[in-house]
Amino acid sequence: MTIAVARANQKQLQRYIESQFGQQVDVAPWGGPNSVLEIGTKGVQKAVGVERLAHYYHIKRADVIAFGDEHNDDEMIDYAGLGVAMKNATPKLKSLADDVTTLTNDQDGMANYLAHVLKLAE
Repeated sequence: MTIAVARANQKQLQRYIESQFGQQVDVAPWGGPNSVLEIGTKGVQKAVGVERLAHYYHIKRADVIAFGDEHNDDEMIDYAGLGVAMKNATPKLKSLADDVTTLTNDQDGMANYLAHVLKLAE
Protein backbone atom coordinates (compact mmCIF):
# COMPACT_ATOMS: atom_id res chain seq x y z
CA MET A 1 0.00 0.00 0.00
CA THR A 2 1.24 3.48 -0.77
CA ILE A 3 0.10 6.51 1.16
CA ALA A 4 0.68 10.10 0.08
CA VAL A 5 1.24 12.19 3.18
CA ALA A 6 2.42 15.74 3.86
CA ARG A 7 6.19 15.59 4.33
CA ALA A 8 5.86 17.29 7.71
CA ASN A 9 3.67 14.38 8.92
CA GLN A 10 5.58 11.53 7.26
CA LYS A 11 7.82 10.49 10.19
CA GLN A 12 4.96 10.74 12.69
CA LEU A 13 2.70 8.54 10.54
CA GLN A 14 5.52 6.06 9.97
CA ARG A 15 6.15 5.76 13.73
CA TYR A 16 2.43 5.33 14.39
CA ILE A 17 2.03 2.54 11.82
CA GLU A 18 5.15 0.79 13.12
CA SER A 19 3.91 1.03 16.70
CA GLN A 20 0.54 -0.46 15.76
CA PHE A 21 1.64 -3.13 13.25
CA GLY A 22 5.46 -3.25 13.57
CA GLN A 23 5.83 -7.02 13.66
CA GLN A 24 3.55 -7.50 10.65
CA VAL A 25 4.58 -4.76 8.21
CA ASP A 26 7.53 -2.93 6.72
CA VAL A 27 7.07 0.85 6.42
CA ALA A 28 9.44 2.95 4.35
CA PRO A 29 9.41 6.40 2.74
CA TRP A 30 10.18 6.74 -0.97
CA GLY A 31 13.30 8.69 -1.81
CA GLY A 32 11.72 10.61 -4.68
CA PRO A 33 10.26 14.10 -4.84
CA ASN A 34 6.83 13.09 -3.49
CA SER A 35 6.18 12.41 0.17
CA VAL A 36 5.00 8.81 0.12
CA LEU A 37 5.06 5.93 2.60
CA GLU A 38 5.07 2.38 1.28
CA ILE A 39 3.62 -0.28 3.56
CA GLY A 40 3.95 -3.98 2.88
CA THR A 41 3.68 -7.29 4.66
CA LYS A 42 6.94 -8.04 6.45
CA GLY A 43 9.10 -10.42 4.45
CA VAL A 44 7.24 -9.89 1.19
CA GLN A 45 9.25 -7.98 -1.34
CA LYS A 46 10.07 -8.05 -5.03
CA ALA A 47 13.05 -10.38 -4.51
CA VAL A 48 10.73 -13.11 -3.23
CA GLY A 49 8.61 -12.89 -6.38
CA VAL A 50 11.63 -12.85 -8.69
CA GLU A 51 13.15 -15.82 -6.89
CA ARG A 52 9.92 -17.83 -7.15
CA LEU A 53 9.56 -17.06 -10.85
CA ALA A 54 13.19 -17.99 -11.51
CA HIS A 55 12.71 -21.27 -9.66
CA TYR A 56 9.44 -22.04 -11.47
CA TYR A 57 10.97 -21.40 -14.90
CA HIS A 58 14.30 -23.07 -14.00
CA ILE A 59 16.28 -19.86 -14.48
CA LYS A 60 19.60 -19.69 -12.67
CA ARG A 61 20.03 -16.76 -10.31
CA ALA A 62 23.13 -15.75 -12.27
CA ASP A 63 20.91 -15.30 -15.36
CA VAL A 64 18.44 -12.93 -13.68
CA ILE A 65 18.67 -9.21 -14.56
CA ALA A 66 16.74 -6.82 -12.34
CA PHE A 67 16.29 -3.05 -12.61
CA GLY A 68 15.30 -0.67 -9.85
CA ASP A 69 15.23 2.92 -8.69
CA GLU A 70 13.91 3.01 -5.11
CA HIS A 71 14.43 1.43 -1.68
CA ASN A 72 11.78 -1.19 -2.38
CA ASP A 73 14.11 -2.64 -5.02
CA ASP A 74 17.09 -3.23 -2.68
CA GLU A 75 16.57 -6.96 -2.06
CA MET A 76 15.68 -7.64 -5.71
CA ILE A 77 18.84 -5.88 -6.97
CA ASP A 78 20.88 -7.82 -4.44
CA TYR A 79 19.23 -11.13 -5.45
CA ALA A 80 19.72 -10.77 -9.20
CA GLY A 81 22.77 -12.10 -10.98
CA LEU A 82 22.96 -8.63 -12.55
CA GLY A 83 21.35 -5.88 -10.50
CA VAL A 84 21.04 -2.61 -12.38
CA ALA A 85 20.10 0.72 -10.83
CA MET A 86 18.50 3.39 -12.97
CA LYS A 87 20.34 6.69 -13.42
CA ASN A 88 17.68 8.33 -11.21
CA ALA A 89 17.94 5.64 -8.49
CA THR A 90 18.58 6.42 -4.85
CA PRO A 91 22.25 6.59 -3.83
CA LYS A 92 21.83 3.51 -1.62
CA LEU A 93 20.43 1.42 -4.46
CA LYS A 94 23.23 2.54 -6.78
CA SER A 95 25.76 1.35 -4.19
CA LEU A 96 24.12 -2.11 -4.11
CA ALA A 97 23.84 -2.46 -7.88
CA ASP A 98 26.31 -4.13 -10.22
CA ASP A 99 25.76 -1.40 -12.80
CA VAL A 100 23.89 1.88 -13.34
CA THR A 101 22.06 2.91 -16.52
CA THR A 102 23.13 6.05 -18.35
CA LEU A 103 19.48 7.10 -18.76
CA THR A 104 16.56 7.57 -16.34
CA ASN A 105 13.18 5.81 -16.25
CA ASP A 106 11.65 8.66 -18.23
CA GLN A 107 14.36 8.34 -20.88
CA ASP A 108 13.77 4.60 -21.53
CA GLY A 109 16.90 3.72 -19.58
CA MET A 110 15.97 0.08 -19.12
CA ALA A 111 15.18 -0.51 -22.81
CA ASN A 112 18.38 1.26 -23.84
CA TYR A 113 20.43 -0.78 -21.38
CA LEU A 114 18.95 -4.10 -22.50
CA ALA A 115 19.37 -3.23 -26.19
CA HIS A 116 23.05 -2.56 -25.56
CA VAL A 117 23.77 -5.53 -23.23
CA LEU A 118 21.80 -8.04 -25.34
CA LYS A 119 23.08 -6.50 -28.58
CA LEU A 120 19.54 -6.05 -29.89
CA ALA A 121 19.99 -2.76 -31.72
CA GLU A 122 23.34 -2.85 -33.42
